[in-house]
Amino acid sequence: MKRSSSHKQRSMRNNFGAVHIMTKIYSPPVHLTHYYPHELGYRVSHPLTEKVANDIVSLQIYLGMPVEDIEKVVQDISEYYGGN
Repeated sequence: MKRSSSHKQRSMRNNFGAVHIMTKIYSPPVHLTHYYPHELGYRVSHPLTEKVANDIVSLQIYLGMPVEDIEKVVQDISEYYGGN
């Protein structure tokens, strides 16, 4: 299932990509996957869940990531949101 990203997601991904911070958008809410409406007949809307899913961007942080890299990610996020 392909879903469109929100302006916020695109903006964040473009910004972080420009400073070499990898981001990813994961799967849609489970009620929007193929199985629920087609196999279970579950066809409902959960507007808040769908809005949140369209705004989430996952950062690629991993166990053993160097502290300097973590600090850079934190700094870039802070700058993106207008912090120091």
